Order: sequence, then structure tokens, then C-alpha cells
Amino acid sequence: MSELIESGETVENKSPVEDARMVSPGICMTTHHSMMVNNIHIQAPTSTTHDGRGRETKFIPPIEPQSAMLLEPQLKRQNTPPGSSTPSKVCQVCNDNASGFHYGVWSCEGCKAFFKRSIQGRIQGPVDYVCPATNNCTIDKHRRKSCQACRLRKCYEVGMNKGSQRKERKSSGGGGGKGKRCRVDSSETAVNSTSGSLIPSKCAKRSRAYAILEALQKADLPVLESYHNHNLPPSRIHLLNTLIKLADRELVYLINWAKHVPGYTDLSLSDQVHLIECCWMELLLLNCAFRSMDHEGKRLVFAPDFHLDRQLWNLTGMTEILDQVAAVSELMVQYCISKEELLLLQATVLVNAEVRRLASYSRIQDMRQVILDALVETSARFHADNVRHVPSILLLLTHIRQAGERGIAYFQQLKREGCVVFCDLLTEMLEAHNNMSDRKINTDTE
Repeated sequence: MSELIESGETVENKSPVEDARMVSPGICMTTHHSMMVNNIHIQAPTSTTHDGRGRETKFIPPIEPQSAMLLEPQLKRQNTPPGSSTPSKVCQVCNDNASGFHYGVWSCEGCKAFFKRSIQGRIQGPVDYVCPATNNCTIDKHRRKSCQACRLRKCYEVGMNKGSQRKERKSSGGGGGKGKRCRVDSSETAVNSTSGSLIPSKCAKRSRAYAILEALQKADLPVLESYHNHNLPPSRIHLLNTLIKLADRELVYLINWAKHVPGYTDLSLSDQVHLIECCWMELLLLNCAFRSMDHEGKRLVFAPDFHLDRQLWNLTGMTEILDQVAAVSELMVQYCISKEELLLLQATVLVNAEVRRLASYSRIQDMRQVILDALVETSARFHADNVRHVPSILLLLTHIRQAGERGIAYFQQLKREGCVVFCDLLTEMLEAHNNMSDRKINTDTE
């Protein structure tokens, strides 16, 4: 995996046809990952969408140097997130051209207006959207108006939420005019008794929090399709094959996402690799829990086209693991977790993946503090009256870590059984975890 982090080629997504080759055990597709273990680095696409025919399109914006993000953050207040001057984005709901960052995601004016009408309707009364088919209609530029129920479902799946729009209005400065500065009042300012000068320390922290959040928004993980074959009857092997193929593809984007977490590329290469090897499963499960919030623990959303209810996740043999993920998802609803908080929780998982002293220990400590400060500042904007909010959402990561450890153990069991296919990258991650466990045992016995 160190080759993935070091080198510099772009991500190629597997098509549904290529993915289909992995359904039967014994046939391991190497078209993609055989390149990844031989000196190949993948530039992280920050936006990946589907064109309605199973193909994925990618957009790669320029990423500013991480040191500049940490040392010289700028507080940018605009209607769309910073970086919007780059080439046009695509609506994450229907793949039309996005007009801006609305309700927490890139979306077009049509989907923005549709979501606004839908959530306003829910405030005034229930919205009775009913799918005339199987709740799995294709939502694209040409068919987005064909099914309101599936369109609203997809809005929620890609991360739209009404809280984000309020945050965007606040960050745009409302009616305060251009170039509005970060407000500093007496409670946020240290006063030098000799000179009477004001030191806006909290304002600086807030500015840095915006810069951290900006970097994480630019590198946000895409929501991938699973290409699950729903025509086949559900079975343990069929469901597991889909889960493992999806995890294998998500890992590629996860590695590239990590490289855009401020400060990560300043670590030694061995520490960069080690952190990812320690926490990749936790990050996948944390994202699954967030995507599933709309289902209140009754259904887990692994991909827009792959949901599992309790009966199906019991069929996979991962009951305890997925029960824990569903419980975390329910708590996320209770705590009203926002997309911004999710991004910072992801970064928190990464920098807290290893508690032992690594080669870049002091830098990792600095990253932890910077990200924690950003989480506190971001959460305070929306939960100022709840001092327990940040500790509560950080405790969720304990449950995710437990689920992650169990998930890796189960994947290792499946690999030993040989009943499903594991390709190169996922195999490498599992072997790395075995090696870490062996080293820990040897250390404990010495």
C-alpha cells in the first residue's frame, strides 16, 4: 500500500461488467488492483457520480499544500464551498450540472428546489411520496421527475440535510456584505493589560477550523454503486461477494482521501501506511452508519443500490457487527450529526488509529489537537447549548472501533474459508492486520 501513497496515477473505476467477474469464487479480477501494488499512486477524485448507465465520472480539483492549510488558513464565506472556481461539478442526485453546494452536497437547481419543497412539506405535514415500482427507480438528468419517492430517497442517501443549508447561509455572511470578518467579542478575546491590544485567539481557531473543514470537503469520499445483482435470490455468499467487492473499491478512495487530511503527508511514509492499515474498516463502517441515518437502525445503506434490512444482514453472518453499526446510526440521528461533523470524525478516526509512539508521534499529536479543535468549533455553531455534544459523538467512535475489529476478524475467517473472492488491496490490508497482531503478541511475551 505504500506504493499507493507514494506514486501518482489516477483512479480507474471498475465498470459493472468488470465487477461482475468477481461474483463467482476463484476468479480474481486484477485489471485494477494488479496495478496498485506496483508503484502506483492514485490522485483522489473528490466527486464520483454515475451517468445512469453504470459508468462513473470523476472530477479532480487542485489541492492546496497541507502545510498552507494548517499554517495560513483563510476564512472564506461564500454560497458554495471554497474551491468552487474549479471546473463545473455534477449534481450528486441526478448527474446534471451542479449550480452549487446546497443542503450539504453538490446539486443542481432542480434537485435543490425539489428537496426544499419536500422538507418544507414535512414541516407542514407528511409528504406522501409513493414509488409506483420497487423503490429502486433510476434517478438521472432525464428521469429525475419520474419518481418523487426515489428522488427524495437518493437526496438523503447522497447526504442532503436541511441543517446544512442553514449553515451555508450563516457562512455566506447573510446581509453583512462582502469580506465580512470573523466577529470577535469580549468573551472571545484576550486583553493585554499593558498595551490594551486584543488577541483574537478564538477567532483564529475558528478560521483554522474552516480551513480544515474546507480541505476535508474537497476530498470527501464519493458514494459508490455496488452493482449488486438483485435478480439473484439473496444468499450468504452472494451478499458477501457484493460487500467485499464494494469494500475493495472503497479502499482505493479511502487511501487517497487520507492524503488530503491536513498534515497527513507530512508524516513518515511508514506512519501514513500504518494509520490507514489500522483504521480502514472503522472508516467504512462509520460512513455506512451515517448513510443509514434516515432508516433509524432498521436498514443499512452500503450503497445507493445496496441496502440490507435486519433479515438480510443476519444472512451475511455479520449480525453482531452490523447490529452495532445500526445502533451507532440510531445515535447519530439522536445527536443530529451533520455532514461537517462526519468529515471531522473521519479525520479523528485516522489520527487516533494508533496509540503507540510512531516515528511521527509529535506531528500526529499536533494533528489530533488541530482536528479536535475544528470539531469543537464546528459543533459549537449548531449545538452551543449542549456541552455534552462533542463528548457524546466522540464516544460513538469506541463502538465503531469494536465493530471494525470484529469486521476484520470475520473477513479473515472468510478468506481462510475461501468461499468468497478477495483481490489484492483488501488482501494486503488483512495481512497487515495479521502482522500487527503477531508483533503485538511477540512484544507482550518478551
